[in-house]
Amino acid sequence: MKKYAILLLAGSIIGFSSCGDDSDSTTQEQIDSAANARAAAIEAELTAKNDSLINAMAMMKADSAARADSLARTTVSSTTTTRTTTTTKTTKPATKPVTKQSDQDRKFQEMGGETGTKENTEISKEKKKEQDDKFKQMGGK
Repeated sequence: MKKYAILLLAGSIIGFSSCGDDSDSTTQEQIDSAANARAAAIEAELTAKNDSLINAMAMMKADSAARADSLARTTVSSTTTTRTTTTTKTTKPATKPVTKQSDQDRKFQEMGGETGTKENTEISKEKKKEQDDKFKQMGGK
Protein backbone atom coordinates (compact mmCIF):
# COMPACT_ATOMS: atom_id res chain seq x y z
CA MET A 1 0.00 0.00 0.00
CA LYS A 2 2.86 2.31 0.70
CA LYS A 3 4.13 1.77 -2.78
CA TYR A 4 0.79 2.79 -4.27
CA ALA A 5 0.64 5.93 -2.15
CA ILE A 6 4.13 7.00 -3.24
CA LEU A 7 3.31 6.33 -6.87
CA LEU A 8 0.08 8.28 -6.57
CA LEU A 9 1.90 11.19 -4.94
CA ALA A 10 4.64 11.21 -7.63
CA GLY A 11 2.05 11.09 -10.40
CA SER A 12 0.09 13.98 -8.95
CA ILE A 13 3.24 16.10 -8.62
CA ILE A 14 4.11 15.45 -12.26
CA GLY A 15 0.57 16.27 -13.27
CA PHE A 16 0.49 19.56 -11.43
CA SER A 17 3.86 20.64 -12.72
CA SER A 18 2.86 20.09 -16.34
CA CYS A 19 -0.27 22.15 -15.91
CA GLY A 20 1.60 25.17 -14.50
CA ASP A 21 2.02 28.51 -16.36
CA ASP A 22 5.46 29.11 -17.86
CA SER A 23 6.18 32.68 -16.68
CA ASP A 24 9.93 32.31 -17.28
CA SER A 25 9.65 32.07 -21.03
CA THR A 26 9.81 35.39 -22.92
CA THR A 27 8.62 36.15 -26.39
CA GLN A 28 10.82 37.39 -29.21
CA GLU A 29 9.05 40.78 -29.08
CA GLN A 30 10.04 41.22 -25.44
CA ILE A 31 13.65 40.33 -26.21
CA ASP A 32 13.75 42.81 -29.12
CA SER A 33 12.21 45.55 -26.99
CA ALA A 34 14.78 45.04 -24.21
CA ALA A 35 17.64 45.03 -26.74
CA ASN A 36 16.40 48.23 -28.39
CA ALA A 37 16.06 49.96 -25.00
CA ARG A 38 19.59 48.96 -24.03
CA ALA A 39 20.99 50.11 -27.40
CA ALA A 40 19.21 53.45 -27.04
CA ALA A 41 20.60 53.93 -23.51
CA ILE A 42 24.16 53.15 -24.67
CA GLU A 43 23.77 55.48 -27.67
CA ALA A 44 22.53 58.31 -25.43
CA GLU A 45 25.47 57.78 -23.06
CA LEU A 46 28.02 57.84 -25.89
CA THR A 47 26.40 60.90 -27.47
CA ALA A 48 26.56 62.78 -24.18
CA LYS A 49 30.20 61.78 -23.73
CA ASN A 50 31.09 62.89 -27.29
CA ASP A 51 29.25 66.19 -26.85
CA SER A 52 31.16 66.92 -23.65
CA LEU A 53 34.47 66.12 -25.37
CA ILE A 54 33.58 68.35 -28.33
CA ASN A 55 32.60 71.19 -25.98
CA ALA A 56 35.82 70.77 -24.01
CA MET A 57 37.90 70.94 -27.21
CA ALA A 58 35.99 74.03 -28.38
CA MET A 59 36.61 75.74 -25.03
CA MET A 60 40.29 74.83 -25.20
CA LYS A 61 40.59 76.33 -28.70
CA ALA A 62 38.69 79.47 -27.63
CA ASP A 63 40.95 79.88 -24.58
CA SER A 64 44.02 79.40 -26.76
CA ALA A 65 42.80 82.01 -29.25
CA ALA A 66 42.00 84.47 -26.45
CA ARG A 67 45.44 83.92 -24.91
CA ALA A 68 47.13 84.48 -28.29
CA ASP A 69 45.13 87.70 -28.78
CA SER A 70 46.09 89.01 -25.36
CA LEU A 71 49.75 88.15 -25.95
CA ALA A 72 49.65 89.87 -29.34
CA ARG A 73 48.07 92.96 -27.80
CA THR A 74 50.62 93.17 -25.00
CA THR A 75 53.46 92.66 -27.47
CA VAL A 76 52.14 95.38 -29.76
CA SER A 77 51.42 97.80 -26.93
CA SER A 78 54.83 97.21 -25.32
CA THR A 79 56.68 97.79 -28.60
CA THR A 80 54.69 100.85 -29.59
CA THR A 81 56.37 104.06 -28.54
CA THR A 82 55.11 107.56 -28.71
CA ARG A 83 57.39 110.27 -30.03
CA THR A 84 56.70 113.91 -29.37
CA THR A 85 58.53 116.43 -31.49
CA THR A 86 58.57 120.17 -31.33
CA THR A 87 59.57 122.28 -34.24
CA THR A 88 60.67 125.87 -34.23
CA LYS A 89 60.62 128.08 -37.26
CA THR A 90 63.52 130.40 -37.72
CA THR A 91 64.21 132.83 -40.45
CA LYS A 92 67.14 131.84 -42.55
CA PRO A 93 69.92 134.33 -43.05
CA ALA A 94 70.70 135.42 -46.57
CA THR A 95 74.05 133.63 -46.51
CA LYS A 96 74.63 130.33 -44.86
CA PRO A 97 77.70 130.05 -42.68
CA VAL A 98 79.91 127.13 -43.58
CA THR A 99 80.33 124.83 -40.57
CA LYS A 100 81.31 121.23 -40.17
CA GLN A 101 78.33 119.05 -39.22
CA SER A 102 78.54 116.86 -36.17
CA ASP A 103 77.27 113.29 -36.32
CA GLN A 104 74.21 114.23 -34.28
CA ASP A 105 73.37 117.11 -36.63
CA ARG A 106 73.78 114.89 -39.68
CA LYS A 107 71.48 112.18 -38.21
CA PHE A 108 68.96 114.82 -37.24
CA GLN A 109 68.97 116.22 -40.76
CA GLU A 110 68.55 112.74 -42.27
CA MET A 111 65.44 112.30 -40.11
CA GLY A 112 63.95 115.48 -41.52
CA GLY A 113 65.09 118.11 -39.03
CA GLU A 114 66.71 121.42 -39.75
CA THR A 115 70.36 121.93 -38.80
CA GLY A 116 72.96 124.52 -39.24
CA THR A 117 71.21 127.28 -37.35
CA LYS A 118 72.74 128.78 -34.26
CA GLU A 119 69.78 127.73 -32.10
CA ASN A 120 69.99 124.11 -33.25
CA THR A 121 73.73 123.88 -32.61
CA GLU A 122 73.28 125.40 -29.15
CA ILE A 123 70.49 122.96 -28.37
CA SER A 124 72.51 120.01 -29.60
CA LYS A 125 75.52 121.14 -27.52
CA GLU A 126 73.30 121.41 -24.45
CA LYS A 127 71.82 117.98 -25.07
CA LYS A 128 75.26 116.51 -25.64
CA LYS A 129 76.47 118.01 -22.36
CA GLU A 130 73.40 116.63 -20.55
CA GLN A 131 74.02 113.20 -22.02
CA ASP A 132 77.69 113.30 -21.05
CA ASP A 133 76.78 114.32 -17.50
CA LYS A 134 74.27 111.49 -17.19
CA PHE A 135 76.85 109.06 -18.57
CA LYS A 136 79.41 110.18 -16.00
CA GLN A 137 76.87 109.88 -13.17
CA MET A 138 76.17 106.31 -14.24
CA GLY A 139 79.84 105.44 -13.92
CA GLY A 140 81.05 106.05 -17.45
CA LYS A 141 84.51 107.36 -18.32
